[in-house]
Amino acid sequence: MREALFSIVGQTLSGLRVLDACGGSGLIGFEAASRGAVVVIAEQVAARAAAIAFAADALGLPVQVVSADAANLPAHLAGFDGVYLDPPYDLDPSVLLAALARRANGWLVLEQRFGAPPAATPPGFEPDPPRRYGDTELRVFRRAQPSAEG
Repeated sequence: MREALFSIVGQTLSGLRVLDACGGSGLIGFEAASRGAVVVIAEQVAARAAAIAFAADALGLPVQVVSADAANLPAHLAGFDGVYLDPPYDLDPSVLLAALARRANGWLVLEQRFGAPPAATPPGFEPDPPRRYGDTELRVFRRAQPSAEG
């Protein structure tokens, strides 16, 4: 899934700010950091957040790990070029997408189970066609560009 994700958002992320909003194991955030991104990993479960921070330190990856619910991140965590969201498959991602859309300047990527109801496109974003990988689907939303009418 990681290769598919970075084929979509870019192989080189130098200087981009990326949020891995549901850290889990931290692997997506680690991969983004190894590609040059400035990474914040949010993980709701404190023990998992500590494990992610420990692994990042052991790997020498400069990531910031916060123990927080992705829908209620501290206000200073905003202005991300990209946000990756892989919530537990039994959760409706709509609330998280809406909350995280306010923090994303570029793209939002939602990983979900194939066949799950489509998440609503956050205001100010445009959806790419969904991409299926086995029983998983990536839904990409890109910040809408202002029209050049004039």
